[in-house]
Amino acid sequence: MAIPKGWNLQSLSQDVELRSGQHLLADEWHHEPIGVPYLTGPADFPNGHIVITKYTEHPKVMCSAGDVLITVKGSGCGRLARVSSAACISRQLMAIRPCTWNSDFIFQVLTASSQLLADQASGLIPGLTREQLLNLQFPIPPLPEQKKIAAVLSSVDAAIEKTEAVIAQLQVVKKAMMEQLLTKGLPGRHTRFKQTDLGEIPEDWEVVLLDSVAKRGSGHTPDKEHPEYWDGTIKWVSLKDSSKLDRLHISNTAAM
Repeated sequence: MAIPKGWNLQSLSQDVELRSGQHLLADEWHHEPIGVPYLTGPADFPNGHIVITKYTEHPKVMCSAGDVLITVKGSGCGRLARVSSAACISRQLMAIRPCTWNSDFIFQVLTASSQLLADQASGLIPGLTREQLLNLQFPIPPLPEQKKIAAVLSSVDAAIEKTEAVIAQLQVVKKAMMEQLLTKGLPGRHTRFKQTDLGEIPEDWEVVLLDSVAKRGSGHTPDKEHPEYWDGTIKWVSLKDSSKLDRLHISNTAAM
């Protein structure tokens, strides 16, 4: 790997402190905001931001503000979050604490490698070991450049969050508009309404069965006993294509 002059290829073990979380018994934590926050896994940071729902007065392993949390057990292996305040962590999590490297930079490096981390998880219950994490190697620039790179990427993250917030608000607005337009019509267009099994609608609208206005059919998988049915030029949609959905559009499918 070619890296800029002044950078070094280093493993996490050369700078970070890695803290493994420990399990708390059911009677050692609660939902009342008493004690310290207790984080148990990626369910506590669904959108990359920590949402505190559990607390404990019997902490075992604590993470600190600035630490990078990584999920090391279960289906969410590789999921990351930044910690803004001290919290107790469970065995599903490890806290990565750089000693001299910039924490924001390490978070961005690990975020870029999250799929690699997920792919490395092994076992019946996917898991990452301390050794796997500590042996990860990355190109590390001098500290001033780490800070500048992290600042640029953080500003992009902030822009993405603002855009996502706008999209979320527009979705709320659209839902309200759909409820109005698809049941009452354009504002001011209709003055007389009637009751139906679906609720109140304009008097000149009708309630009809979908079958009367559209055709529908059930799909099926091509017969695997006939290889000639596969690897052709005709596109077909299967359940796995749901991961390729871009809002309401499927951009690509397999061929048959």
